[in-house]
Amino acid sequence: MKTRKIIIAISALALALTATPVSASAEKLSGEQVMSLLESGELPCDADLSGEFDQNDAAVLLKFYAFHMLSPGDVYSPNYGISEEVFDNIKSNFDLDGSGIVDSMDAAYLLEYYYFHYTNSVVGDLDGDGFVTASDASAVLEYYADIQTGEEPGYSVKMDMQYLGDVDSDKKTDAADASAILEIYAENMTKE
Repeated sequence: MKTRKIIIAISALALALTATPVSASAEKLSGEQVMSLLESGELPCDADLSGEFDQNDAAVLLKFYAFHMLSPGDVYSPNYGISEEVFDNIKSNFDLDGSGIVDSMDAAYLLEYYYFHYTNSVVGDLDGDGFVTASDASAVLEYYADIQTGEEPGYSVKMDMQYLGDVDSDKKTDAADASAILEIYAENMTKE
């Protein structure tokens, strides 16, 4: 009788250990660790399997996360709005921080890496010419006017404004940011 209880206990323990996902047993990575692994190429970037790394890779992670939260499970559904191949790629490879799920933080890490490591973007340089100029301030004002009048800018414009246009880091892109860009531009002009 005692032997049977021991066998049952060992079997239950073995079953519990094999059912634990690998990522759940690993330690969650910090943002700095994720950035370092992305930089070294040890973590993948091309979530949408387009052959290039861009903002759309983070967008597809967010889409995966949103639909996965509504319908949890590891089974593909055409309602996800992504191909089954992309679904499997994300599910298998894009829990970047090791939290156990692909979530909005993984998408945020990809966006941060894209803007500040991969493209070497400069805060305030919205046209990507490598300089903070009056045209960048104009782009911020145009974006702000669109938002105020109810126009919905495209995804990449929103991301550019969130990461590069919010110069004062107050979590909104507005006229104050355009003013800050003009100040940077004026400072740079006086240095030359």
